[in-house]
Amino acid sequence: MCFNQEVELNITCEKCLIPLWIIFDRCPPRSFLPALCKIFLDETAPENVLEVTARAVTYYLDVSAECTRRIVAVDGAIKAICNRLVVVDPSSRTSKDLSEQCIKVMCSYSFCVLLVWKIYGSTMHVLQ
Repeated sequence: MCFNQEVELNITCEKCLIPLWIIFDRCPPRSFLPALCKIFLDETAPENVLEVTARAVTYYLDVSAECTRRIVAVDGAIKAICNRLVVVDPSSRTSKDLSEQCIKVMCSYSFCVLLVWKIYGSTMHVLQ
């Protein structure tokens, strides 16, 4: 099953090279991103599957800031992504690749802005 997940996620990442409107039609963020986040919630998911998952999430964030709110809306997703950074094995290439992808997800500009807004809500003031 894990091998099939990895294959499917790799195919999805390859599909990401297709024009944006086709991707959003075939793999709409409203259903696809929550499913990807749920993979991070699975503590038994292998690192290679998580790395491909993080790559797919990063792609969505790169092409549309709207996708950020779909990730933040999944309970525990942010914590699960951060937890993957805590358990990085520096001797494992897959673990390093996973950590790089998690950092890309967490450092997405739109992700950071929405996360700060979620934490501080209406008390946040935007500097101009």
